[in-house]
Amino acid sequence: MGASRRAFMAGLSRNAAAALAVGAALARPAVAAGVDRAAFAGALDRAPLRPVLKPETIRAMTTPSKANPGYARGWRVNRAGNWWHTGHLAGTTGLMVHAQNGFRWAALLNTRHRNDAIDQELEKLTWSIVARANG
Repeated sequence: MGASRRAFMAGLSRNAAAALAVGAALARPAVAAGVDRAAFAGALDRAPLRPVLKPETIRAMTTPSKANPGYARGWRVNRAGNWWHTGHLAGTTGLMVHAQNGFRWAALLNTRHRNDAIDQELEKLTWSIVARANG
């Protein structure tokens, strides 16, 4: 980590620094298997069990920015209370979703495109699977 990044991180609250670290880790979909990513998504706030992140950290990292109400510190967010992250590396596309209905999931593809079309199609597919699972 460079000196300017260390100085920046030192100036952040512990919760904000944790949120940034989580967001940075999620930007690399090939680092973990899909099962690991899904387990991570479920562990973030696994109430009433011991969550990985404090509620105030989750609030900080999922509060929309003033510049873009659909984006918050590395996460896409919506008014329904869902938050998700997509990521791409050469040859991979990843998605991790934390849905307000209690479902958490991750999906990985072995392809990458330079536009949002694949992200949108992957989101539609996974939401349709969750809808069927939810009855």
